[in-house]
Amino acid sequence: MNVLLPVGLPILVWIFTFGLACVFLTSNLPFRQFGSVTAAISEIKVFLRLSAGASAMGMVVLISTSSVKAALIAVAVHPLLFLFSLFCQYKGTKKRQNLINRELPLLLDHMVLQIESGHSIQQALRSAPSLFLINSPFYSGLGELNKALVVGRSLNEALEIFRKQLNTAEAAATLSAISQAVQHGTPLSKILREQSKRMRERLILEGEQFANTLSIKILIPLLFFIFPASFLVIFSPVIVSLSEGLW
Repeated sequence: MNVLLPVGLPILVWIFTFGLACVFLTSNLPFRQFGSVTAAISEIKVFLRLSAGASAMGMVVLISTSSVKAALIAVAVHPLLFLFSLFCQYKGTKKRQNLINRELPLLLDHMVLQIESGHSIQQALRSAPSLFLINSPFYSGLGELNKALVVGRSLNEALEIFRKQLNTAEAAATLSAISQAVQHGTPLSKILREQSKRMRERLILEGEQFANTLSIKILIPLLFFIFPASFLVIFSPVIVSLSEGLW
């Protein structure tokens, strides 16, 4: 009994600390999108949970291995994973926003054609999902919108659900303009055509800005990779001949 106590006590402490770490590390991943105070508070809570989990895992490693270096490495892994997850979330959000901004004019042009041919806006929205791929945000967003219309919600409520599904500034401005046009009786085809034209002009402007920055971005590989390799190829015979003359 006296022999088993020194061995069993660290094992019990290790199991308890490991369970505590598992409880702390059960956070909601992927992280919520930024843009509101509630989302920011949620991210802070997740970071605090990961910090507590990192401390617990450091205790686990320290008790198990009696190595301070291994414990510090275990503590440092969790904040790095948190930052990497935030970076992946940011890149995914930017990619999703760019995809929505590119596909929004297609939806508006489809609605213009449908409305000018005599269909209602509900019929135009009902036939719109076939234009997009299954993994497109518009496919799932339009599906939720049409479900809201089927269960009896008003068009403004369905558009509000669609706006929350897309969650971009451009889509929110466009859907707000559509909602106001429906409320005030403004011709929808004119509003939709103006919104589509504005979106396309903005995309063209962004493309021109990106093309203008390419000349600056290409300087980095030129200075650090292409120019040194070119100088090495050009001056290597001179360097070899000089070294042979010196020896």
